[in-house]
Amino acid sequence: VTEPVPQREREQEKPHGAQHEETIRQRPDQIKSGGAELSEEELKQFDELFRNRLCTSRESICKAMAFCFEKSGAARQISLLLKKLLLESTPGISVDTWIARLYLTSDILFNSQQPGIRNAFVYRDAVERMARAVFKSLGVFSRENFGRMSQERLSSALSIVFAAWTNWGVYDPVFVDELEALFEGRELKSTIPGQQNTEPIDKSESDDQEDTFRAREAVICRVPEGAW
Repeated sequence: VTEPVPQREREQEKPHGAQHEETIRQRPDQIKSGGAELSEEELKQFDELFRNRLCTSRESICKAMAFCFEKSGAARQISLLLKKLLLESTPGISVDTWIARLYLTSDILFNSQQPGIRNAFVYRDAVERMARAVFKSLGVFSRENFGRMSQERLSSALSIVFAAWTNWGVYDPVFVDELEALFEGRELKSTIPGQQNTEPIDKSESDDQEDTFRAREAVICRVPEGAW
């Protein structure tokens, strides 16, 4: 009598393509809400773009940002990866790396307001939720690890980012002032209220076929003139 093959062994016998097809079939609803998960290859690509290659060059920031919106079906997971990246406190991270991460976050935030980008609102919501912890942590990291000149460079970059957020009207100015105070380690005034509007703006999604990556990247890489 032939014994039945255990489920795990049957799965291992399936060709790689068949397993991939099953994964794809399970993802449509998750993709629509940004709740899909990155594959192992995509996670490696994230690390390469966000950790190994990211610098203050326009090209490297644009490629990392394009990844976020190309893979927006996994926007929630990418947001968590971004939060982990922005809360790092490992000594040795250069001021240029931190400035690049700030500019990247700001560019993601700007493009999250653009129409026609699937799940873009997820990123805006995620940045808002993580912002207090991120800027408080970054301020502590800066004071403990950077010299005066590096601290001034980081503060200057932050001022540009905060001014851009205020000009775009993406967050309430009082909320932006609170983030600046947290970074600087200043005691918050009791009169500062929380952000007035914390509800995500759910943009209607088009049912048309998604743009190709090249066309999408061209839109994503558009940055307001004079932002930095």
